[in-house]
Amino acid sequence: MATITEPTVSQVSKRKREVIDRAVIRFCGDSGDGMQITGGQFTNTVALYGNDLATFPDFPAEIRAPAGTLPGVSGFQIAFASTDVYRLFAVDLTKLTRAALQGLGLDAKAMDRCKNFFSLGMCFWLYNRTMEPTYRWLEDKFKTKPLLVEANKLAMKAGYSYCEATEAFQVTYEIPPAKLAPGVYRNLSGNQALALGFVMAAQKAGLTLFQGSYPITPASDILHELSMYKNYGVMTFQAEDEIAAITSSIGAAYGGALAITTTSGPGMALKTEAMGLATMVELPVIICDIQRGGPSTGLPTKTEQADLLQALFGRNSEAPIPVLAASTPGDCFWVALEASRIAIKYMVPVIVLSDGYLANGAEPWRI
Repeated sequence: MATITEPTVSQVSKRKREVIDRAVIRFCGDSGDGMQITGGQFTNTVALYGNDLATFPDFPAEIRAPAGTLPGVSGFQIAFASTDVYRLFAVDLTKLTRAALQGLGLDAKAMDRCKNFFSLGMCFWLYNRTMEPTYRWLEDKFKTKPLLVEANKLAMKAGYSYCEATEAFQVTYEIPPAKLAPGVYRNLSGNQALALGFVMAAQKAGLTLFQGSYPITPASDILHELSMYKNYGVMTFQAEDEIAAITSSIGAAYGGALAITTTSGPGMALKTEAMGLATMVELPVIICDIQRGGPSTGLPTKTEQADLLQALFGRNSEAPIPVLAASTPGDCFWVALEASRIAIKYMVPVIVLSDGYLANGAEPWRI
């Protein structure tokens, strides 16, 4: 098995390096090809370089559509700014990845699952980024599967080396760090921001934070995120259905907690009667509606602000509820704080509107 090493700076410098202000990259593949992981790792590396960024995960509207079909395409777009780069390179990822991994003893299916890291290595070369942060991520993510770590590392190195060896790429690009206000930044998605905002609100109010929720796309990540903050007095409860989720939150609010419940379109419909109850008994319950598309059970992976009228008018006339909406992933943090302030001060339920793009999109967020 040949050993593939990361090219040195002197080798890379043989190619012309063009400094540009902005770029857009979109990773696309079949659902299950790992496009979200690939995009996420490139985003984290870009953030470490100090670039401003915005991400746009694009999931197929069908759940695991047939491979090779347009409805099954999963994408992840990262914008260093807002202008597209009109260049297309046709690369046989499957063939090249199998060639790079043929000495590891993996079957064809296992090798093909590494082709997203081959493409990631290519992008790291094209935009002059180091692979070290992704090495560390792989070692942590798959620490119990050393062969998988080695395979993905090797595929990524092969993609990097392919760009160096082929004559197709005459130019690499460098995007200087953004001129952001000095400080410590982290990469933050909308769902993470909501979770952190509610933890902060509970801390400032001196209350226990309780979340009662039933898993539903694209709101489930808030439950996952808050479950990691037990050391801050956060209580998370996965209920058996949407009605049990909001009524458990009403009970927690009655017991003195800052209570939230998270859901999406069909869950909002099921929670309506309990929202009227929370209004009647004057309790601080916050309903986070991470919107998706469609009527009835909806389309879990299609984003749409489909619940606006339901949030504004979907109750009896005696049950008006304040409605707040976030504008960016980072703004979700401040909306969570404001919703908590209103709920506690006026002893009313509050609705927070987000959507799939904000929930899964990310931006640099100053701590």
